[in-house]
Amino acid sequence: GTTVVGGIADITLAVSHPLGLKPTPLGPWRFEVLRAAPGNAWSMMAAGDISEVPLVVHDPVAGNVTLAATSFEVRLYDPIGRLTPALALVTS
Repeated sequence: GTTVVGGIADITLAVSHPLGLKPTPLGPWRFEVLRAAPGNAWSMMAAGDISEVPLVVHDPVAGNVTLAATSFEVRLYDPIGRLTPALALVTS
């Protein structure tokens, strides 16, 4: 994204993992991205199967400007459903 007054325009999260995120014979990896703007509760921003590596998720916020101090949590599930440690991100 690009820093603008009050936040970041056109923010994109790109996520990789040391084990790779490509589909396996057991199935695809899955992801969930939660989002919380300052003062708001967490909500699901995106979820699904990972089909391309790295995983790229765009913030769908109205006006394309993500407020400063917005928090994101990325959760990755391996092909048999085990959750990896979550990745927490905060815009500045």
